[in-house]
Parts: sequence; C-alpha cells; structure tokens
Amino acid sequence: MSRVLIRVLWLMLISGLSLQGCTPPKPVRLGTPIEGYSHTSAAINRFSVNRGGGPNISPYSGGGKQNCCASLPAKWHPGLTVVVEWEKDPDPHAYVNWPPLGTDGYRAAYKLHAAK
Repeated sequence: MSRVLIRVLWLMLISGLSLQGCTPPKPVRLGTPIEGYSHTSAAINRFSVNRGGGPNISPYSGGGKQNCCASLPAKWHPGLTVVVEWEKDPDPHAYVNWPPLGTDGYRAAYKLHAAK
C-alpha cells in the first residue's frame, strides 16, 4: 500500500511541476477604464490618457460613462507619470452668428471654425 501511495504522490508532484509551465506571465501594463469631466464653459471635443481616450464632453459635465482604456503599468514606481491631452473649442458660442443651419454659408463658417 505504501508503494501505491508513493507512486501517487510522485505522480502528483510531477503533474504539478509540469502545470506550472502553463501559468501565463503577469502583465506589465493594464488597460484601465477612464472617464472625463469638463469644469469649463466649453465642450471638450476629445481627451486622452496615455493616448487612450474618450469622446466629447459637454460643458460643466462628464463622468458617469467610463471609456476604455488608458494603458498604465501594472506596478507603481516612483516618478510614474501619465500624459493627459484634451481639445476644447476656444469659442464655443461662435455658431450664434453663423448663417442658417444646412446652408453653404453655415458649412463654410463651420469649416473655418473647425480649422481654428
């Protein structure tokens, strides 16, 4: 009986060691959900954190909707930084003086405004 027990234990040990080779490596970076907020009177046309970003955010609003994903290191280290970028309309109320919506004049005004 002890020989059978030894063989079973030996088989379990070998099986356990062989399965350790199947363990996936720990990730170096993680995709982290982000959400944006606008604390200004202008809409934020887009934003990003480490080049992963989100959509338009209305003035004085945001949150409530997480966007995927910002790529961050799995482990914190001293000096860790992220790059946050955003684009906002420098004149969010310019459309008030534009020609009627759907006209060629409106499209031209929009194109000129978007170029700025």
